[in-house]
Amino acid sequence: MVTPVGVTARELFLEHGYAATALTQVARQAGVAPRTVYVRFGTKAASFRRGIDEALVGDAEPEIAEAAQSGRRETARLCREFWSRAGRDGLLASTMDIEQLASTTDALLCADTIVHLRRVQDWAAAEYGRWLRTALVALCGTSG
Repeated sequence: MVTPVGVTARELFLEHGYAATALTQVARQAGVAPRTVYVRFGTKAASFRRGIDEALVGDAEPEIAEAAQSGRRETARLCREFWSRAGRDGLLASTMDIEQLASTTDALLCADTIVHLRRVQDWAAAEYGRWLRTALVALCGTSG
């Protein structure tokens, strides 16, 4: 999404160049606190990259957001389908709640969960994989 802060940053970079533009200057001209600019972009380099991205592809955030949401919906659908078929094939106890299994599995597989565990727990992909296997085995009540 193109924001007034992003537009201001791009204008200042074009007018003064990268080296001569400070994020505090962007904040002042955009009429926001400097912290707002840092929260939005993180760094001057990130602000600059964002401006280049928008210049090259336009404001693609809505399309990216919709693609991500579509992927999330498809993952949820596949989780429901997986557990439904497992239930129909007699691989689960009849007391298992398919929707609960699907929702929990969806949360375990969610990219946000992976990112969180990698950042907070400092897990590598292999550690996440081991944890996921253990969690899925426990979820369906089998010995693995």
